[in-house]
Amino acid sequence: MEKDYLKHVASTEAEEVFLHRCFPSSLDGILREGLTSGADLSSTATLQPRKLEDADVVYKNYRDHGPVVIVIAFPVELWAEARGKSRRNEIGNRKLGYFHPKRRNFTVQPKFVKGWIDRETDEYHENPYPDRKPVAGHEEFESSMD
Repeated sequence: MEKDYLKHVASTEAEEVFLHRCFPSSLDGILREGLTSGADLSSTATLQPRKLEDADVVYKNYRDHGPVVIVIAFPVELWAEARGKSRRNEIGNRKLGYFHPKRRNFTVQPKFVKGWIDRETDEYHENPYPDRKPVAGHEEFESSMD
């Protein structure tokens, strides 16, 4: 647990950071299996600006969407590659996402789910699952992805 949530809410030169607001009942599944979003991540998560003050304003918005904020971070080069192929299907790129066999939708690779912030205390928590991988059974859907 870390008190300084500001270290985790802004994109950087190295990483594109997304925030997803949710309720505690969704937290464990997202930390373990990744964030199901559909192919377009912006449908459920917010790309954070690089300027810290702007990123903090975005973080503080949407309080009614739940007291948990999931932090997702992609290497800039990997995100740019996925966005270059298809502006509306970045999570369909196997380097960033996979097709979840039970949820029947595109899901961010769990290794990119870095942690979460408790919005009531602004405390950041690292993802406690060190060896995060897509769920079993996702392989049968790989032909549907780029």
